Amino acid sequence: MLNGILEKYRTATSRCLLLDYDGTLTPIQRLPELAQPSAELMDILKTLGEDKMNQVVVISGRDADTLERWLGHLPVHLVAEHGAMVRYKGGDWQQQSAVSSEWKETIKPVLQLSVTRCAGSFIEEKKNTLAWHYRNTER
Repeated sequence: MLNGILEKYRTATSRCLLLDYDGTLTPIQRLPELAQPSAELMDILKTLGEDKMNQVVVISGRDADTLERWLGHLPVHLVAEHGAMVRYKGGDWQQQSAVSSEWKETIKPVLQLSVTRCAGSFIEEKKNTLAWHYRNTER
């Protein structure tokens, strides 16, 4: 199967590579800020992004500032907060929806109950999203 994929990659006239960040390009870490890209990953993304036949898109639940800091210098498109923010290669970040953040005040107390009940979990608030991280809880 891998040989077939490599052959199709080599013979394609254009390619769109949609790559998930956490858990795919980098291992899941106990704290989100620890999942910084390795030098090897940076080299791979740079090489893929410089290939004129490739459109490389890194998709993440992370906030735009973090993606910009970690990957912004690479020749790739970036998608932050699961699609709420997009930055096309070499461009500026664009908000994809104009939804008020008032909904967070309704949801946050519900998530806080889960944090209270699950030692080690925490809430991460971004511009457009809330994430409940439970990876550090006892299983």
